[in-house]
Amino acid sequence: MFAKVGGSVVSMRQFVRLALLAAVISASLPGAAAATIEGSEQCGRCHTTIYQSWKDSVHADALENENFLLAFRATQETGDAALAKLCLQCHAPVTELNGDGELLYHLTWEGVNCDICHSVSAMKQTKTGFEPVLKPGDVKYGPFKDAVPDAHEVQGTEIHTQSEMCAWCHQYTNPEGTPILATWSEWKKSKAAENGLTCQSCHMGEATANATDPRLDRDPGAKINLHAAPGGHSLDQLHKALSVSLRPKRDGDKLDVEITVTNKGAGHAVPTGMPGRRVVMTTELRVVGGETHETTRIFGKTLETAKGELITRDRDYFTAGVRLKTDTTIQPDERRKVLFHYQVPARATAILTVKMFYEHTYSGSVGEKDRINFLSQKRTIRPIR
Repeated sequence: MFAKVGGSVVSMRQFVRLALLAAVISASLPGAAAATIEGSEQCGRCHTTIYQSWKDSVHADALENENFLLAFRATQETGDAALAKLCLQCHAPVTELNGDGELLYHLTWEGVNCDICHSVSAMKQTKTGFEPVLKPGDVKYGPFKDAVPDAHEVQGTEIHTQSEMCAWCHQYTNPEGTPILATWSEWKKSKAAENGLTCQSCHMGEATANATDPRLDRDPGAKINLHAAPGGHSLDQLHKALSVSLRPKRDGDKLDVEITVTNKGAGHAVPTGMPGRRVVMTTELRVVGGETHETTRIFGKTLETAKGELITRDRDYFTAGVRLKTDTTIQPDERRKVLFHYQVPARATAILTVKMFYEHTYSGSVGEKDRINFLSQKRTIRPIR
């Protein structure tokens, strides 16, 4: 894929790198006059620990992520301005205020920055998802109602303690009624929701730390919410979410293996979010001195266009007429049993290896995807004597 820059044709990946360079240069540009959102570095002058946590997060990287930029630039090339705007609502939400659809300003490149979330005073549910009520200015909105900082006013809100705060970008139903992003609605039906656990409970856990630089204000017992907000690409989160148990059973030359995949810790389906994400389970049964049997099972969603064509690129999930074709995701609290049947000589020893991978294919190309091996189990199946 190629793009034209200043009369020269460059590859799309070169174009993305030029865009990232432009982001660095744009640091000297203040941003549109209409934007009253503060830059995160300003927040970091006092909220040092929180700022550092956010800076390494996927929220901070929401716009600079190379895979997103590839999809976004391809979307722009189609001339679909409405779709491009929809992308930026979550990957660069400050554009809702500064109108920077061309990504010219440093503030825009902060992705989901501090002040955009702390300017949310309420959330409205709409036909397609959720829409924030933004009130940028001297008053910062957050979960604590008893905070009394010196640098600005604070107003405690319920929304910052609720999952609806995250649903702004993690729940989207297209105009035809197909849920494209369904993390919030999956959570809503879970035991986690019944038990009062929110998105923040798992993705913004508490830690003992100072909310502000201790040189300004020290409170040894202070608690803050961590702002790294790890998700599906986090090994730690994947380990918490799924477990696998193996149960082989022999009967003469027949070997049956029951594998149970349990969503033990995620308050939503696994995988969740972009339909291009999936969990892949591979099994290898190696008969000592004999054959090797390999199988693959995929847990995820497939969506298709209005014409019935399978969608494989992230940017196409948000086009008109998209509908759900299959859904094999592991739902919250679900125990999914998968059975395998083999012919193995009764006196033969077999080695069973099961691996779980988290994958995200962005562009439809097999060579351009994230792949994380987050679980591996091996079992020796003894012969029948």
